[in-house]
Amino acid sequence: MGATLRKLCVEDGATDDAHAQRREETLKIGAEVQKIEDGVFRVSKSEIRLQLSDDALNFNWRTLRTNRSKHGSVRVADISRVEPCRERGLRFVGGGGELLEVAFADERQRDAWITAANELLARRAPAEPEAPRPPAPTPDEDRWQRRHDELERRWEGRSSLRAKYADAGTAHTESAKRRRASREALG
Repeated sequence: MGATLRKLCVEDGATDDAHAQRREETLKIGAEVQKIEDGVFRVSKSEIRLQLSDDALNFNWRTLRTNRSKHGSVRVADISRVEPCRERGLRFVGGGGELLEVAFADERQRDAWITAANELLARRAPAEPEAPRPPAPTPDEDRWQRRHDELERRWEGRSSLRAKYADAGTAHTESAKRRRASREALG
C-alpha cells in the first residue's frame, strides 16, 4: 500500500520529502470520521473531526453536530502503529492496546491516512530507553518510609518555629539587664 503511493509520487517528479510533507498536511487538515466505541458504530453520536495538531504531537478529535461537544487526543508518542480494521476502519494501537478506532467514508481515504500516519510514526525521534525502575517497596519498607517522612516534616515544622521565636525575649532581657545595672550603679 505505502510502496504503491511512493511509486506514484516518484513518477510525477516530486521528491519523497515533498510528498511526505503533503501527506502530513493531509493529517493536519483532518477528516470527518465515525468513532467506533466498544466495537459498535454509533452513527448519530459518533461523527468526529480527527486531525493532527500543528506541532505533530497529538491526534485531536472533537464531536460534530451534537449539543454536547466532546473532545480528546491521542499522543503520537503513545502510538506504536496505525493499522486497518474492518471494512473502512483505522485503529491507533499503543503499547497498552487500542487507543482509538475510527471508520472513514471510503477505503481510499483510510489507506491514505494509514500511510501518512505510519510515515509520521517512522519519522519521529526514537524514544529514549527508560531507566530501570527500582523494585517496589515492601509493605514494611513503605510504612517505615512514610513514618520517616512524617518525622522529618514535624522536625522541619519545629525548627521553623524555633527560628521564628528565637529573638522574641531579647528585648525584655536587654531592658532587664540595663535596669539591674542602673540599680547596682546607684546603690
